[in-house]
Amino acid sequence: MAALTSLAPVSQVLFGTDYPFGPHLVQIVEGLKSLSFTAAELQAIGRDNALALLPRVKAAVSAA
Repeated sequence: MAALTSLAPVSQVLFGTDYPFGPHLVQIVEGLKSLSFTAAELQAIGRDNALALLPRVKAAVSAA
């Protein structure tokens, strides 16, 4: 992760998974939380950065 964040800012990092979710998803999320990201950065990686790239999804989520 250090190599990635040395090349790209956190605002360009997205969290993604393959569906169906495997049994290791919880471990992956916990591993991400154990890195040196702030709560705001984790929120951006987990949700906000993707919504910034997909404005129609953001509008749909905001309307719900």
